[in-house]
Amino acid sequence: MGRYMGLFNDRVLLDLVDGKLMFKGCQVCASDASFRLSLEMQQNLADESGAHITDYHRILECRVCSRYYVGHWHSAFCSDDCRKLVVKQWQVKAAGARKERRRRQIAFKGFRCICGNEFAAQRKSAMYCGPACRQRAKRLRDAFNTPLKEATP
Repeated sequence: MGRYMGLFNDRVLLDLVDGKLMFKGCQVCASDASFRLSLEMQQNLADESGAHITDYHRILECRVCSRYYVGHWHSAFCSDDCRKLVVKQWQVKAAGARKERRRRQIAFKGFRCICGNEFAAQRKSAMYCGPACRQRAKRLRDAFNTPLKEATP
């Protein structure tokens, strides 16, 4: 748990009733366009919910379940369950990326050069174990591609 997590854990879930945000039968509304709460609203919510509501708390929408809540402006989720769900999804995605990366690394092992040596390639298109083999292959190609001279009588 982070050093500042205690500041962000005070969240108050709101109910959406007939297009109005409600908490225990009372309408919760913002005092300005940035969804700040008025001092009176902060005090009422703090008294009713027992949460520590400050000037930094806003009316927010959860990124996972789209539920409205009053929370610190930095918080993105209405509950630890929603946060854990996102963390789990991220972990699954990261595990898939690690698995794919390992699969690609294994695929590059065991290449065989024209000289007969096995080598670990850095990319799929690698064909030679080193510059000497590359030069040897070029000379062989050049030798085979050179036209034969016609015999003159």
